[in-house]
Amino acid sequence: MRQDEGFDWLTRFRVRLDLPNIRERAYLFVGRDNEKEVVSDRPEGFTRREQLLQETREDQSFFAGVGAQVAEVLSLRAGLRGGFKPYTQARYRDSWDLTRRDAIELTQTLFWTLDDGFGSTTALNYGHLFEPSLALRWNSAATWAQYTDGVAWQAASACPRLRLPAPTVAGGLINGQTGGEARCRSTACARAGSSRLQGLAARRTDPRLLLAAQGHGHRARPGLAIGAGLVMRF
Repeated sequence: MRQDEGFDWLTRFRVRLDLPNIRERAYLFVGRDNEKEVVSDRPEGFTRREQLLQETREDQSFFAGVGAQVAEVLSLRAGLRGGFKPYTQARYRDSWDLTRRDAIELTQTLFWTLDDGFGSTTALNYGHLFEPSLALRWNSAATWAQYTDGVAWQAASACPRLRLPAPTVAGGLINGQTGGEARCRSTACARAGSSRLQGLAARRTDPRLLLAAQGHGHRARPGLAIGAGLVMRF
């Protein structure tokens, strides 16, 4: 908090309240976060916060609404974001075991807003266990909207080493956008002491755990992180 600016409104929060005795498992939600990321259902690992990118107050807004888990793999949400602007989402998510050591997860979200019209975000994650203490994770996502230029895309790879007591992960990320002035940004990083990795190390038998570690709503608490970035415009 800065003394000359008062309270820092860049604080994020999300609250979910389940509604009992409703067959479709409905719930209410409210929060404050990056407006575009909430509406487009951007995967947690590709948010500006996770990439340590600068944000302003204009990037964030309050949101609230109602959601329902209508099937095991299908959920619906409708709500209002900053300025009482409506938006809707339909999300399909499922995962499959390819082998005892390989698994994939697909998330497909369709959304609608007054500003961007109809759009979609597709996320595909892949996990592989080389051995009980070494794994590979690959994540990718792409977002398209009716009234925006091009497609925003991201891809990341990581090799978590799940050896206790100090699990580590090394990886890289690249993202960009087609259309208009094309941009491409890449980042390489190394992280040690993540509580999320410690959880994997304690239950390191199922490759789906690698996908869950990158899922929505999970927070890592790294003890040490080192990174470098490169931005290209063409």
